[in-house]
Amino acid sequence: MRIRGKDKTDYSEVRRRNLKLLVELYGSMVKLNLALGRRKNDTSLAQIKNEAFNKTKNTPRRMGNSIAREIEDKLNLKRGWMDEEHPDAFPLPFQNSCETQNTENRKNLNSSTTSVLSNNNNLLSNIPLYEVSSERNSGLNSIPISVGEIVMPDAFLTLLPNLENKSEIQAFYMKDNSLSKTIPYGSIVIVDVSVKEFIKDGIYLVRINNNTIVRKIVLAATGGYFVINDLNPPEKVDTLSDIQIFGLCLGGWEPRIF
Repeated sequence: MRIRGKDKTDYSEVRRRNLKLLVELYGSMVKLNLALGRRKNDTSLAQIKNEAFNKTKNTPRRMGNSIAREIEDKLNLKRGWMDEEHPDAFPLPFQNSCETQNTENRKNLNSSTTSVLSNNNNLLSNIPLYEVSSERNSGLNSIPISVGEIVMPDAFLTLLPNLENKSEIQAFYMKDNSLSKTIPYGSIVIVDVSVKEFIKDGIYLVRINNNTIVRKIVLAATGGYFVINDLNPPEKVDTLSDIQIFGLCLGGWEPRIF
């Protein structure tokens, strides 16, 4: 016989730790709120994270099922992700596992991308890193160049929306200001290079007039597309035939100075 309140698992502390993980991954509580479609100054999640005291219930504020499911749905996480431990999200640094590999096979943008390493049962993805620079050879065949690789915990990759095959992702070091409000100069952006055509509104790595750059592409309500950057007014085009799409931007990191 079910005794009310006795057989219900308390996930509140696990959810609070996962909330702190998400804040770290997104960079701030403000950015997490915006990703969830909340007001940037919404204090609900901050109160849960900081265990603010709830005078009504005489207990610290906890995360209930509705908020946990909302976070999973809005961030495209699997159902129940907030209720599970994720100890390997930030594994300890390891040595001698990231030996320099032959980069000649990764010079081309369409080369094989991600290899998986195993270290103490922690799965890590070894992702090729390219530099995209508007300062180098401006206007003249400015193509991405291989500059190395980054190692990323698979637990982070599960947070990237719409990522179906991690073997099709590459990282790009963006030395460009054309979308600085979203992708500040010096950011590292994770790109799904299996996407070679417009599939939805979003930010794409594209080639326009012999320059490899990022552009936000939005389907226009009256037909055609808006190609958007932060330096000029949106450009309305009927087709994307003059734009070569290299991939869809999924997420990344922006530079910070401490």
